[in-house]
Parts: sequence; C-alpha cells; structure tokens
Amino acid sequence: MTKLLYDRLGSSTGITQIVNDAVQAHINNPAINARFLLLKKQPEHLDSIT
Repeated sequence: MTKLLYDRLGSSTGITQIVNDAVQAHINNPAINARFLLLKKQPEHLDSIT
C-alpha cells in the first residue's frame, strides 16, 4: 500500500516548511513580492489561513 501524499510530504511539519519556503521565495521575487509584503511585516496573517 502506498503512503498518503500528506505522509510523503512530511505531515504537518513538512507541509509547513514547503509553505514557508514558497512564501519566502515569493517575498524575494521583485516581480510579485508586493502581494506578500504583508506576510513579511505581519507573519501571523499566514497562521489564520491554516
């Protein structure tokens, strides 16, 4: 039997790291970072999504 995608991604810890890495990459991208600056200034906004 194959593992669930959730498990293959590392459960909650792994998925959290994937999201953090993606948000950080977007913040560092000058073409789109304006949409993510609020998360940089107030990262607790990301917590409300989960």
